[in-house]
Amino acid sequence: MSNSLSANHPEYVTDSTHSKWGSSGVVIRLAVLVFVLIPAVLLAGQSDKKMKRAEPRKLVYSVTSTYNIFQVDKQIGSETVTRNDYSDNTVDFQSTITLQLPNGAGVSTKGELLLEDESYFPMGYTSVRTMKQAGTEFDNGTYIEWFANVALMRRKTPASEDTTHIVLPTGTAVLDVNAAHHLYQLLKWYDFETGGVQGFNVLDPTLAKLYSASLRLLAEETITIDGNEFVASRFDFNRDKNTAKVYVDAEGRILKVDQGYMVYELADWSESTAQKK
Repeated sequence: MSNSLSANHPEYVTDSTHSKWGSSGVVIRLAVLVFVLIPAVLLAGQSDKKMKRAEPRKLVYSVTSTYNIFQVDKQIGSETVTRNDYSDNTVDFQSTITLQLPNGAGVSTKGELLLEDESYFPMGYTSVRTMKQAGTEFDNGTYIEWFANVALMRRKTPASEDTTHIVLPTGTAVLDVNAAHHLYQLLKWYDFETGGVQGFNVLDPTLAKLYSASLRLLAEETITIDGNEFVASRFDFNRDKNTAKVYVDAEGRILKVDQGYMVYELADWSESTAQKK
């Protein structure tokens, strides 16, 4: 597939705001309103339930990886993610990320990212982030479902709940910079024959904001993880003010993500199904 993705700006339609089309856009506005309201009705009341899928489907391949997360050479958490490939041409990433921050706060995030197999286009996303600090605990939830190029996003906090509809360019990835496995979407789309700097559209699910991001493939490097040396291709990732060095081995596994302030290192990789595609 082509990885020169559209750079069109999204139009935001929320419960409390209106898009800034002029009067000449009445017909367009009505068409978009109908297109947006249909999925909203279908999804109403289901945002905090597990994503429903057609049955039956069979597991084709599964792999679990664990990353240790460091800050200033001290381990502060981990990211464990299981990728499941299914017979209905979907790929499901289920993840748990735990962090113990220097200020004493604890953060645990359980997420699920559902992708279409061939294109790696997002189909659904859920994230529940539990915060613990000073004897208090609360959850922040984000739930997204795609209807063509419209993302229906619902966010819940202890104090509020809001729904946002975002019209996105085709081929927009979900990318939380604190989830290393989200980078697999961009690596899937990167054209190794072309090389160089390649741009992508990414949706930050926490901020509900569209960004332009890029990957640049550099030369191979030898890196050290837990005393062992690995040869890996280095990519430079850039998204707004967030940058990272991403190291990938010959099998396509992300070995290390160095964000500067936090570093993710692969600690374990296990394939649980022999029928690999």
